[in-house]
Amino acid sequence: MIRKNRLSPFLTVCMLFACTPFLGQLAHDVIYDYVGIVFPFVLLLFFVKRRNNRKINSKLVGLSIGAILSILLSFIIVGGGLGSVIGNIGFVVFFFVFYHVRFGDLEFEHYVRLLGVFQVYLVIAAIFSGYVGWGSASSEEAYFMGNNPNTLGTQCVINFAFFFLMPIKNKFKQIFLLSSSVLLLVMSGTRTCMFVLLVFLFLFYISRNKVWKFGWIKVFCFSLMVLGILFPLFYSVIFPEMAVIDALTEYSVENFDKQVFSGREVIWGGAWNQLLSSPLNFMFGIGSHFYINNSYSYFGSDFEMNSNFHSAFFSLFICCGLVGYVLLMNLYAKLVLTKRILSNGKRSDMNVYFLPFMIIGLSESTLFGGSIGIQLFIMLSMLLNSEKVLERVKKC
Repeated sequence: MIRKNRLSPFLTVCMLFACTPFLGQLAHDVIYDYVGIVFPFVLLLFFVKRRNNRKINSKLVGLSIGAILSILLSFIIVGGGLGSVIGNIGFVVFFFVFYHVRFGDLEFEHYVRLLGVFQVYLVIAAIFSGYVGWGSASSEEAYFMGNNPNTLGTQCVINFAFFFLMPIKNKFKQIFLLSSSVLLLVMSGTRTCMFVLLVFLFLFYISRNKVWKFGWIKVFCFSLMVLGILFPLFYSVIFPEMAVIDALTEYSVENFDKQVFSGREVIWGGAWNQLLSSPLNFMFGIGSHFYINNSYSYFGSDFEMNSNFHSAFFSLFICCGLVGYVLLMNLYAKLVLTKRILSNGKRSDMNVYFLPFMIIGLSESTLFGGSIGIQLFIMLSMLLNSEKVLERVKKC
């Protein structure tokens, strides 16, 4: 059993780390870069020090070592940036640690209180930075709202899930936190995150009197992992040739002032072109730095792509190839699909609520690491281990 509030200081540090993209240019350009590299390894040291003879899953150790070796092997074979190597190994550390660390209800309540303070800060920052959003912001506004609308949208849908699932005694406070999260999400204009919120609420509605069969959770999880590779292929190669895309583009421009294609097809098309150019590239990746030739470029010339591929799943495939991707996704599944029996003897099926957030990984790079990744791992731990969440959902 976890002692009460034993992990609250650690969660406070996690919350401070999560805030850094929203604290201005200095935090984003300096602190966030360095902390983003160091934090996974600080987390690992914390786990080693505080595990209190907790039994470690030996299969997970083997998978973790295999994943790290595949990341290093891909770097040796295809090159790429050291930053991506450190980042991908950091993902493995997150998977390993959060599989074993279990937060209790009191820790989650502490984290939600911190998140409430953060939410108030976001509202104040939106007002005083002059952020009017709707999918666009000046450079000055963007630095205080996550540096881009997608980061803000992702943060707001995460905040909404915490405030929605964890019981908050003061209902006026809960209404404010939920409504402000939705307002900022809508202002961000992030269609993916809006869709994730709708899926999340739909799952909540149909789960009130239902116990999810673990097989369905597993099917949905692995389907998203496969789609993480196939979606960039369809989006960059097949969709542009479909006649219906013109109608969708017209609708999207009229209603959201956004194109269906956002430039991701250029990145993904160029990456697929190189991945398929040789079996070695396909199996071991092409690294985090590569050139996109002018046949995929809007700019009419070759240009270099570096690290941010706007897809968490495809980023791993690009950097590590099929071998690394399969190992990393198997490792990830060990965490997402873990079964937990609560102290009341009931099995938690609440990890079904984590699955919508995996959709963000189809078009954003922040699913597995960084401040967003940390918050999502904490959410998964809450869903797997919190009796209060289970009771709240089933009573509604």
